Amino acid sequence: MASYHMGLKMRVVCSSLIYNKILKLSPSSLRKSTPGYIINLLSGDINAFERVGFLLHMLWVCPLQAVLFLYLVWTKMGVASTFGIGFMVMFIPVYVLLGSILKKYRLKVSTRRDERIRLTNELIQGINVIKMYAWEKPFAEIISTFRKLEVDSMKKSTYLKGLFTFNEILIATSIFITIISSVILNDAFEATAVFVTMNLFSSLGLTVTSFFPLSVAVLAELRISLKRISAFLQSQEIDLCAKSEDNESAVVITSGFAKWDEDGNRNTLTDINIHIKKKSLTALIGAVGCGKSSLFQVIQGELRLSIGQLCVNGSLSCAAQEAWIFSASIRQNILFGSEMDEERYMKVIDCCALETDLKLFPHGDQTIVGERGASLSGGQKARINLARCVYKKADIYLLDDPLSAVDSRVGNHIFENCIRAFLNEKTVLLATHQLQYLAYVDYVIALDEGAVQMQSSEKELEASKFDLSRYLSQDQSASRTHLDSMLKPGKVETHTQVQEARKSGFISIGTYKRYLFASNNPLFVICTVLSFVFAEMCISGSVYFIGHW
Repeated sequence: MASYHMGLKMRVVCSSLIYNKILKLSPSSLRKSTPGYIINLLSGDINAFERVGFLLHMLWVCPLQAVLFLYLVWTKMGVASTFGIGFMVMFIPVYVLLGSILKKYRLKVSTRRDERIRLTNELIQGINVIKMYAWEKPFAEIISTFRKLEVDSMKKSTYLKGLFTFNEILIATSIFITIISSVILNDAFEATAVFVTMNLFSSLGLTVTSFFPLSVAVLAELRISLKRISAFLQSQEIDLCAKSEDNESAVVITSGFAKWDEDGNRNTLTDINIHIKKKSLTALIGAVGCGKSSLFQVIQGELRLSIGQLCVNGSLSCAAQEAWIFSASIRQNILFGSEMDEERYMKVIDCCALETDLKLFPHGDQTIVGERGASLSGGQKARINLARCVYKKADIYLLDDPLSAVDSRVGNHIFENCIRAFLNEKTVLLATHQLQYLAYVDYVIALDEGAVQMQSSEKELEASKFDLSRYLSQDQSASRTHLDSMLKPGKVETHTQVQEARKSGFISIGTYKRYLFASNNPLFVICTVLSFVFAEMCISGSVYFIGHW
């Protein structure tokens, strides 16, 4: 039992390591580690630790027991016992070979399961497009094909595992060989010696032909699981930002080069040199795809600098360009695990222009927003996403174009009450396409094709007569405004939490019947049951025959 508890602890530790690693993965590692691969690690690979705590000891216990039982059988049956034990031990290399073959099939099963789960996850992600074009049947056939490949590997693996269950046949055969050898050698033996030998062979057979091969198979699975888990735990993590000795600087990037594709030749950001002072409002402007979001990823440490140095002084809070909403209440989406501060919470609701929306929701901020905010409009998602960022107490706030998903009235309200007023004493870096707000910021950084074209204060910008017309024309044509008015919101589809239905009592016979005939081949099920009965009759009959003899 202590060994089993140790195995459970190992499983819990590995699960914790995997969960913590997920939170630290870099974007490049996330692209390689698909959700199906991670789910398979947590649901399949770590299960080997439960059995290894007990079965791993059998690798050294079994040989010692074999020597001890050999001595005890020798005292009862003499030289004839070596033939029976030799026959039993002869199958140990066969089981070791089966274990190595089983390891290969275990790897195939894991790989094909990863592919199936990855494909299923992508299908669910794009289910709206699939439904719109009526592509359900073709994609269902693709999923079925991957599932058949997985099941084929599982069948072969299961057949090999089934060979490990022939211990009863080997035990009976070994006893038969021992007794026949004793008769041929004309060794005198008594009935008591025969029954003691049978008990010793049963114990030895259970160890040698069951526990030992099973421990070999589990060890083979464990090696594959450890290899897969180790490869995942060694994936690239987010870089921790260095701290600058300059107390007046919030973010400093010196000669920064970065690219998403590490094997590619094209840099996403080129020769970035920026200096953002503390308690300042800095606007980041540029055309769509110029590298604004990538620069935010660099500051957060999610995109590694291939060349250059990054220094960040203070904690970060970021509002991504694409709002991320999880299935919970609006309050839970805003708090995101932080402690409830009623005064700060109400201020955030007001400055993010959510007060009117909450009054229209049937349950206020306790309304369930649905999966990925299904009941919310684009602007409501953006404002809740912004509220989550603002509610968190941090030193530096990264706002990635939060004004593009709202109309001009709501945009003015958020800029004046949230960005300029509520975050007045904080460092704010605002990526925006709304160039009319540049007159109210402290500094402006212009990006073009991943390079900094200009960095200056608002007054220096006016004096330099920098041409903003090209940014204005590009941004107006590319900006995607949803015109989400907080005075005329759409119809809200409410989601209620339904308690899971449970049924108590005995399992009906019909359930067992459906389970047994789920293979759609009743003859196969009947033959399998009859083979089990025949095997048990043979094993019991052999013991009865020896007793009668």
